[in-house]
Amino acid sequence: MRFSDLNGKKVALFGLGREGYSFINLWLARKPKASLTILDETTSQSDQKANQELASSHNFEYITGNNVSPALSSFDVVIKSPGISKYRSDIINAKEKGTKFSSLVDLWFSENNNKSLNTKVICITGTKGKSTTSSLTVHLLNALGKKTTLAGNIGIPLFSDLSQDLNSTAWVVELSSYQATEISTSIPYAMLLNLYPEHTNWHGSVTQYYQDKLNIFRQQNNDAKCIINGSDPNTALYKDDFKNPTLFNTKTSIHVADDYFYDGEKKLFSISISPLLGQHNAHNICAALTVISLLGFDVLDTAEALKSFTGLHHRLEFIGEKNEIKFIDDSISTIPQAALAALNAFKGSPTTLLLGGQKRAQEWDAFANAIQNDPPYAIITMPSNGNEIAKTLRDFHLKNTIIYEAKDLQDGVKKAKEITPKGGTVLLSPAAPSYDHFKNFEERGECFKQFALE
Repeated sequence: MRFSDLNGKKVALFGLGREGYSFINLWLARKPKASLTILDETTSQSDQKANQELASSHNFEYITGNNVSPALSSFDVVIKSPGISKYRSDIINAKEKGTKFSSLVDLWFSENNNKSLNTKVICITGTKGKSTTSSLTVHLLNALGKKTTLAGNIGIPLFSDLSQDLNSTAWVVELSSYQATEISTSIPYAMLLNLYPEHTNWHGSVTQYYQDKLNIFRQQNNDAKCIINGSDPNTALYKDDFKNPTLFNTKTSIHVADDYFYDGEKKLFSISISPLLGQHNAHNICAALTVISLLGFDVLDTAEALKSFTGLHHRLEFIGEKNEIKFIDDSISTIPQAALAALNAFKGSPTTLLLGGQKRAQEWDAFANAIQNDPPYAIITMPSNGNEIAKTLRDFHLKNTIIYEAKDLQDGVKKAKEITPKGGTVLLSPAAPSYDHFKNFEERGECFKQFALE
């Protein structure tokens, strides 16, 4: 759907996150006299008051609370926030009655579809590693002299800067599964890092989550390029969804072997060139280097830029040392595979792992089995699924591992300080979302830092 398709239509904006506010700015710039309705399901009175004032200042209609669902079918088009599942029954019912749903991301790609193959638009998705790989790719391209904008799930919302000339810059767009499923046009370059079970509350099932991730690849035309992790077993199950894929993490492509990066048989440089921790980050680097190569640059020219990329906040971030114990913030970790990758980065050091958060379809049996032969020094579990995790771990009889059920993050950090030996590491890698106790993973990470260093 293009922005011009909204002409003469009764339009509503459903949700007021970052993308919602970006859409309002776009609407005011392009349709300053047109009416718009804001649909707001927030429960916070302060948020509702602020949103009501925003709507009133622009003479927008404002519908809130229980009045939102029955109103959906009264609109021609609803621009939906990515956090609102398209599988909700009220949205399905409204579609059946003729309401069309779109998103800011789909509008942006549809709007620029006629220009996109004349520039470089690289979309990066996957269950884990999206933010690091997207940020690293931008860092490397800018270092190579290619002006590049980071946008989407991690960076600026698309359409935020209306002055940007799409033809003069590259765009690296991080896409969540929520965003990927809405796109209806071909993307010039699309990357899939991996597939693991996640976000089943939104998608309804693991299979549907995978299918929604893969939507951007099914939409690609024959001129588009896709970049695929050749070592990911779940991705391999969907090989028919990819047209002429460029692989990474295989022996004939850019990969890691014997602590070096290789391009096929050609040795590039040591993995020690990068300050990023963990084998999974080495794989993220392989992904970014594959983009660089596909765009026609020499990957050997990225060496200095790799040295200067120190990673992102809350992603295996060293936050300090106290009483000879190191504290690592990996609050971004929302699935067990991420916690396993984090533990792998600290092998050889007595590590206390802080684990747990919002309940989802996490595979704790698989996690316990994966660490059974080389468990960490201690595991401290936290609500809301801490009891479930602790029970599973005890059932596996992990050898010499302390298991403690904390009442909250603060209690968990306090216990970790007490039991972790000097020279050891306290690692927050929760393997679960944060939303039942924190606003987001960033807030969880900041609280961890406060508790750790106080």
